Amino acid sequence: MNRITWTKDRHNTRRGCVGKLELFTIDPSTTRSGPKYFLRSRMEFLTVDIDMSGDDDEVLKDNAERLLVAYVNALGAVFPEA
Repeated sequence: MNRITWTKDRHNTRRGCVGKLELFTIDPSTTRSGPKYFLRSRMEFLTVDIDMSGDDDEVLKDNAERLLVAYVNALGAVFPEA
């Protein structure tokens, strides 16, 4: 289930919003070596075993969904499954 709405800006950054809150960005790398994209989150979290960089932005979007669910669960809440 996609809870995050993604838009792309003119700099090829993908912005992920939950409602009206922009909580995630997927930024293109500025170097030739290493991963093509970096997932950044505005949410506070301690330790999550989720990749925050990679060559496939769709995988990073899925990882952002997993981060969102983990964050909500840490608050003691859950998303209803549709």
